[in-house]
Amino acid sequence: QGELEKARATAQRAVKTITFREQDEKFNVYMAWLNAEIAYGNEESTDEVFKMAMSLSSQSKVLKTALDIFELAGKTARAQHVAKTLCKLYGDAPESWIRVIRF
Repeated sequence: QGELEKARATAQRAVKTITFREQDEKFNVYMAWLNAEIAYGNEESTDEVFKMAMSLSSQSKVLKTALDIFELAGKTARAQHVAKTLCKLYGDAPESWIRVIRF
């Protein structure tokens, strides 16, 4: 757990340091952090990171990437929840439905 705490601290510092103009970099940090929480954290910490990532301006990108991450991690219930959210928020975008169908 010590290494996970170090990774969390590093991710938190990165998110605070990265400027608003570098949203892609911030996105990358959140997705790496989400992967770490899925692999080594618990459901509560995973939810917390997911909610923080959703505060980014590109929520559709977060949802699509999180869907892939949860699916690859074997977290089917979480992936289904993300898929429903993606369709509810971005149901008018054909790409959203294509992602869900592929899932």
